[in-house]
Amino acid sequence: MANEPQYRHFKDQQTVLMLIAEIKQRYAFGYTTLTNKVITQIKHYFQAQFPDADPTSGRSRFDNKKSPLIKPKLMLGLSGGIDSTVATYLAVKAVGKANVLAVSMPARPDDFQSLAHAKLVREALNLAVDNQGIPTIVDISPIVQAHREAMNQTHIAELELNAGHMMQNTEQRFRSGNFGSRIRVAILYDFKRAIRGRVLGTGNKTELCQGYGTKYGTPLSYDFGLFDQLYKIDIYEMAKVLNVPQIIIDTPPTTGYFEGQTHEGELGASIEEQDIFAYLLFEKRLTPEEIKTKYGASLDFARLMQKRYEVSAHKRVLNEGQQCVTLEAR
Repeated sequence: MANEPQYRHFKDQQTVLMLIAEIKQRYAFGYTTLTNKVITQIKHYFQAQFPDADPTSGRSRFDNKKSPLIKPKLMLGLSGGIDSTVATYLAVKAVGKANVLAVSMPARPDDFQSLAHAKLVREALNLAVDNQGIPTIVDISPIVQAHREAMNQTHIAELELNAGHMMQNTEQRFRSGNFGSRIRVAILYDFKRAIRGRVLGTGNKTELCQGYGTKYGTPLSYDFGLFDQLYKIDIYEMAKVLNVPQIIIDTPPTTGYFEGQTHEGELGASIEEQDIFAYLLFEKRLTPEEIKTKYGASLDFARLMQKRYEVSAHKRVLNEGQQCVTLEAR
């Protein structure tokens, strides 16, 4: 992250830097080894799901199918953000580009940045070649627009969504964004049914703790989660190991629900601070009062993160029992 972050919820910047270092040191073997461990687990998952598949050739029990599209694949939504980008790099490293389907599903007609960054990823990984005709971009904006029109036809103020996202208020934008998120999952699982495969989850631990994710949508619905135990800081460090394009690393994380929305702007906290509060509250199991006393942190923000965790518990129930990458911290 190129720009100097602004830490709003700690009195002393050195405390923030100390806690960032503490999070990074959970895995004593370093991020190159961590990246390789994740790649290995993805490979093992793929082999367990498709035991007769050859990752180098894609050959499997589906070879007798008439369509060459029916073959083992790891599928994911590629928004061009840091999480889905790193997930795509990891999947390609694990099973090869022939066995990875990364689909971009823009929900807004003005979502140019997301598509541009996703294109960078495909070009860097050579994913645009030999996709056997499977679309890598599925424009879901007409579906989202049809949903708006259907809701507007109810003529009930609480249900109406206005004509387009630029005219919507914040609540309407989040409703449309959540709807688009669920459509993305529906598209991925429709692909899964049609051409086989497994869907990878790209949500990270910080977002899961905050409730950043749509119930029955992205990034909570998946077959195999990659980052459930990793903070955003960890994903940025893996991005460096994988040589992810710098412009993607430098772009502030966003849900993409509307132009200009960012996690930092919405929560009023830097990405590092979001990680730190998630770490202290839900891994170290400190109370908001203990965090304030020990680290000089904002009591109000700690309580806000605690509240977000409590009210989003119903979302995390969906992930209980789902398979994911597991890592042992020291």
